[in-house]
Amino acid sequence: MKTNLEQAKERILGIDWKIVSVDKPSHVILVTEFIRRGNMFLDFNSKDNNRRAVFNASEIIDFRMPDSIKEENSRLLSVQLDWTTEYLCDFYLEWAYAMDKEVLIAHQFHDLYDPIIKLFERGGRISYHHNELICGNHAWGRSSGAITRDIPPQDISDEALDRIDDDNGEHMKEWNYTELSEYIREVFNNSISDGLNTLQAGGRCLYELSNVIEEGEVEKIIFYVCLADLQIDKGVVSQRILDEVNNIIKDFNIDKFANELETEDIEDLSRLAHKVKGKLCI
Repeated sequence: MKTNLEQAKERILGIDWKIVSVDKPSHVILVTEFIRRGNMFLDFNSKDNNRRAVFNASEIIDFRMPDSIKEENSRLLSVQLDWTTEYLCDFYLEWAYAMDKEVLIAHQFHDLYDPIIKLFERGGRISYHHNELICGNHAWGRSSGAITRDIPPQDISDEALDRIDDDNGEHMKEWNYTELSEYIREVFNNSISDGLNTLQAGGRCLYELSNVIEEGEVEKIIFYVCLADLQIDKGVVSQRILDEVNNIIKDFNIDKFANELETEDIEDLSRLAHKVKGKLCI
């Protein structure tokens, strides 16, 4: 029977790094589930309050893989990858080795890195940008301690993920302007009430409304303008939101909404966009 490390190596070697999928709904599920599992692990094993989305579990529990095996593992990746991806592959292999050495905590959290490795297998990629973990059009705060505590475990079987991608928002609720803008405010304000800070509340909005953002350009504009307005009122705007809303404001043209929004909704969105523009000095 193959060891956990051998199986993990085969899994890494089986990833075709040249295939990079477009932003898919399942990618959000996988990254969020990875962060959720990481928070569960850190609840029991972290020595401080430093909650990073990307971390070396072996290092946290003071388990060390022999340097000779580390060097062998480093030769598995024959392509140039983002440092975040490369580190996560290394952390995954070290955790598999810890399981082979019968480390109890490693067995308890045996699937800790499974969601992120599955993301790579399915063509998803992540990186850090301005202290946010980025996957496609979505972002999560680098310090992720409170982001996903209230989210139940996600089904990350290939069958479930394929269904999500096949649907691709086709069966999502049809939103009108008022419903969507009010729902964004509801998710944001509830997140603040739950104890999340402004950046974390924005991350939850991105997660909760990920499929809505992908439905169309108008929905995306409404989302980012509304969320930017909410974060501005709290005194801080995440870099991801700032980048998106900058592009939206520079190209803002009410004519593009004529076939999708009522006149009064266009006027309200235009007013909000100008408010955000003034506050951000765009």
